[in-house]
Amino acid sequence: MRRKLIIVLLVVAVAACATTKKAELQVRIEFDEQTDFSAWKSFRFATFRAETTEGSSYKQIENDLRDAIEANLVDRDYVRIEDGAPDFRIAYAFDTRGDRGTDPERSYANDQTSPEGSTPSKTNTIVVKMIHPTTGETLWEGRVAGFSLGAIQQKSEIRGAVWRLFVEFPPITR
Repeated sequence: MRRKLIIVLLVVAVAACATTKKAELQVRIEFDEQTDFSAWKSFRFATFRAETTEGSSYKQIENDLRDAIEANLVDRDYVRIEDGAPDFRIAYAFDTRGDRGTDPERSYANDQTSPEGSTPSKTNTIVVKMIHPTTGETLWEGRVAGFSLGAIQQKSEIRGAVWRLFVEFPPITR
């Protein structure tokens, strides 16, 4: 019994040490300086034909990422709509291979280069794009990289990374 307790405590301690502090995350943003971000009120998630594989080991990560993005925008008084014309669309991607050209139009959560069931390393990257609803032009793009996902606190790590990314939105313009 004592041995099991020691093992459980050791696993929890290692998981706690594996988390990344939000201030240490690498964030990059690019945006169209001509865009009036203050006029934006509503959004919708973009729909791209992504390569999908049933039973992907990262499907839950994608769901957690989408939930975190929506929660951050709703907390900032943006409204998600299903019908009608939104002010902007959101595309997003999660990549376990680092910051090497993550593209929300391709589903990296279903990348077959990572072994099934493997734990993503500290080179995780999230990319969020805010897209003009009619032209498809990217008006704001943010990338947050350099975070790990532990088995225990995976959802909170994703929320923290998305929160850190949205600290930079809307951008301060002149």
